[in-house]
Amino acid sequence: MLIQTTTPNIARTLDFYDRLSFTRIGDNLLTDGQAVIRINTAHTARNGLVFFRDSWDDFLEELTYPHTTLKDSDTVLVSGPDGVRIFLETGEEPVITHQDVIMPSLAGAYAGISLESVDMQRANAFYESLGFTHDQGSPDKGWVSLLNDDRQGISIMGMDSCPHQFFQPGLTYFNSGKNQAHITRIREAGVPIHEEVTVFNNKGEVDNIILLDPGGLGFFVFND
Repeated sequence: MLIQTTTPNIARTLDFYDRLSFTRIGDNLLTDGQAVIRINTAHTARNGLVFFRDSWDDFLEELTYPHTTLKDSDTVLVSGPDGVRIFLETGEEPVITHQDVIMPSLAGAYAGISLESVDMQRANAFYESLGFTHDQGSPDKGWVSLLNDDRQGISIMGMDSCPHQFFQPGLTYFNSGKNQAHITRIREAGVPIHEEVTVFNNKGEVDNIILLDPGGLGFFVFND
């Protein structure tokens, strides 16, 4: 799985990720050592999650969600149960190799993708069909996390459970109570902060932040 972001201006987008200390690993591919982000420069492109298999024929035969093949492409676009655009591509997924120079990003410890869903049971089943298995929580409790074989995580939450703006898909970073240091470094690097979150403490302190890249991809940089 990789995350696709789009851009109104490739120079602005690359500057955002350079300031955040992501590593460029190929043409319009970036990573912090865990998340892999692809910048799609086409004006018709949209943000979403990209999955790879040698063939999607069997999966598509069982698929009940609306889907279409993109123009001049073999990529299948699926509208999943949470409204996130899912891109199904054939071939090998870009991987991080030992030759890549990987430095942690200023956002800290990557904790996977966060999503909100109006039907958590269906969303849970959908991502299980893409190869994810249960890790923590449950749909009945309003939060569930899933992992695939590569230990990539997706967390699904019920609607209206997060008291801040929410962008889907959103990259989540949990810094175990040490988030203030990450926020300071992000400010010093000149990365624009989209939202300062104070609701999780009674002192009105900014202890969590949300970033937004130029294409609208969200980053939740939180304590945990």
